[in-house]
Amino acid sequence: MNGSEQERSALTQDKKINTGILKITKEDRQKDAQAEADAAQARADAQKTHYGKFIPGASAYVRSMAVPTPRGSKADVKAGPPDRITISFKASAGDLREFYAAALTKYSWKPAGSCWEREHPSSKKSETLCLEASNNTAVIQITEK
Repeated sequence: MNGSEQERSALTQDKKINTGILKITKEDRQKDAQAEADAAQARADAQKTHYGKFIPGASAYVRSMAVPTPRGSKADVKAGPPDRITISFKASAGDLREFYAAALTKYSWKPAGSCWEREHPSSKKSETLCLEASNNTAVIQITEK
């Protein structure tokens, strides 16, 4: 006091500090790294093109025609006629319809009533695409006119 040194051990002699909560475990580091990666992915996804609520993924191809699919979906293509593409994706029927209504116009499909039409790139024949959406599944049928 007043500039002179004092013995401080008496002040901390009966005090216990719980240092167990101050340790960072390997699990804590992994959780933090995962949270940072998820946040970075969310920021990157926010900048990407969205059709409805979804980001487009790899396209499904049927007879030289690309059909968009949501990222993370699974497409099962069966060549016909008629050609059928079954899209499996965890989403409501309305969300899937909204995705395809926005995405198909970007892929040169023009609305035609409840379906879409476009000219085949090589045969120049008119193609009609109809969508049957239900929860977690969308069935796309493409017929040639």
